[in-house]
Amino acid sequence: MAALPKTSIALGFKIEPQSTKTYRYDFEAKRIVGTVDGLQAMVQAVRKAINTIRYSERIYSGGYGSEIHALIGRGLPYVEATIRQVLTETFQDDSRIKAIKKCKVERTTSDTLTVTAELLTEYGEIYLTHGLEG
Repeated sequence: MAALPKTSIALGFKIEPQSTKTYRYDFEAKRIVGTVDGLQAMVQAVRKAINTIRYSERIYSGGYGSEIHALIGRGLPYVEATIRQVLTETFQDDSRIKAIKKCKVERTTSDTLTVTAELLTEYGEIYLTHGLEG
């Protein structure tokens, strides 16, 4: 059986990272105000991904969004055991997020848990805080 020939073709183009420049969303006023780039754009992307329920909007692929809402009403031990996996799945398709460094869950009131995490991105570190009420 003959082996396939080994060939290579120079395509003449260079692959460069895509810009993070995007519209700046004012979460409180719920409107677009200017643009944002770099670390601020990553903070916005993380916040948007964590607050979008996976599979809830047809505009997004099945890989976009979070299932963190499924942890609402669960006990502290369960959330502590699963939160890193939930965050990993939330950001697995975003190549700009390199690692989840620290991840912690605390009870802040009798019916609220607060999730904190450090995300290492190619633009710097992002400190995520997200509350789970119920």
